[in-house]
Amino acid sequence: SFRRIQACTPAAPALPGIAPAQVTLFTDQPYDANKATFYSTFTKNQITDAIKKNNLPYDPSSITVKPRDVNGKVAVDLEIPNVDCLLLTTMVSQMKSQNFLITSAGIRCGLLPTVTYV
Repeated sequence: SFRRIQACTPAAPALPGIAPAQVTLFTDQPYDANKATFYSTFTKNQITDAIKKNNLPYDPSSITVKPRDVNGKVAVDLEIPNVDCLLLTTMVSQMKSQNFLITSAGIRCGLLPTVTYV
């Protein structure tokens, strides 16, 4: 008899490790398209502060920041190249706890499509 063998490539772990990441910060603030620059600048400042607090040798200018409207509220998407996934989750949690504007965040880091919510 003929047997069929299927090879499976194991999934790459999302955590720990250095990998590209996508983060979405959610707020309860009403979205105003005229304030997109403010949302971007505010978020960049929050990230820069978090990087400094964690003593990371990371360049905030490498992070892409894009504010958008989600159900009438401000959400900010971040694309971060080559970041420590475990540390990123900690940093985003700190940002959320230290900033009343951030109500929640979704983090996807690494090759898996899993989103971690904080």
